[in-house]
Amino acid sequence: MINQKKYFLKKLQKAQEQGKIHNIDFYCCTLLIPNAPSEIKLIILYLSYAIHWGHSCLPVKLFKKKFFLEKKDSFIKYLWSSIIHTKSWFQCILKSKFCSNGSIVTPLVFQKEKIYLYRYWNSERKIINFIIHHQEITDQKIKKYRILFKKYCTKNIDKVQKIAIGVMLLNNISFILGGPGTGKTSIITYLILLLIKSTKKNINIQLTAPTGKAASRITEVVYQKLSTKNLTVKEKRFLPKKGITLHRLFNIQKNTNEIHSYKYIKKKISNIDLLIIDEASMIDLYMMENISNIIQKKQK
Repeated sequence: MINQKKYFLKKLQKAQEQGKIHNIDFYCCTLLIPNAPSEIKLIILYLSYAIHWGHSCLPVKLFKKKFFLEKKDSFIKYLWSSIIHTKSWFQCILKSKFCSNGSIVTPLVFQKEKIYLYRYWNSERKIINFIIHHQEITDQKIKKYRILFKKYCTKNIDKVQKIAIGVMLLNNISFILGGPGTGKTSIITYLILLLIKSTKKNINIQLTAPTGKAASRITEVVYQKLSTKNLTVKEKRFLPKKGITLHRLFNIQKNTNEIHSYKYIKKKISNIDLLIIDEASMIDLYMMENISNIIQKKQK
């Protein structure tokens, strides 16, 4: 086993030097649990590599089928075949002390036929719980928006857009999905219009995005669209005029995604009634976890 570990580490170091694997993937699988079997390190290596492609986990069936052997990369084939020698190897991993269902902290988490690194499983779990626990549909909300919805959602928008607007009005957190030209900006425009019309109080609306260009663009388009609507002078004061980046809004350092001073941020965003994030698909798991943590702290 010791010889195998040394052999595996030597191959990884060589692959790192040749640029076949990222530095972060190398350090993740070698330093995270230095005394772990090579099979565990191999799984961590692939999970860490998958994160670069936007995957927080990998289906277990991929490991069972040895799908990596089908890859054309000779290094992957060589590395895999040198470590894996039995058909039942993965089942042994799932039953080992290095893997759990998340109830205890282990390097790997197995849940719903998927395998995670604990850090990413925990982040994903927190985000999902945040979304689920912040939904609230009441009869009062339905009655409140029904008249306004019929009055201002005209024939200029289609049935699907109307449904999307209704869903957003009834839920505290919503996601709009769709390609370019599908009407996402129009949905946001009507959402803001109805929210402004539904209250006599001041309403603070903040538009933001992962990049400065995207934040400026969404603000400009939404402002232009809303300027043509039937709004009073007072209502026009509530229109969002300046978009900012997520990093600036939440005081998050770009290189590390670390938050500086929750107390300062809580005060900064305490008066925001509606937060709209454009291009949310660009947000990584850490950033989304930070956003959910900040909003929860704001509400306490």
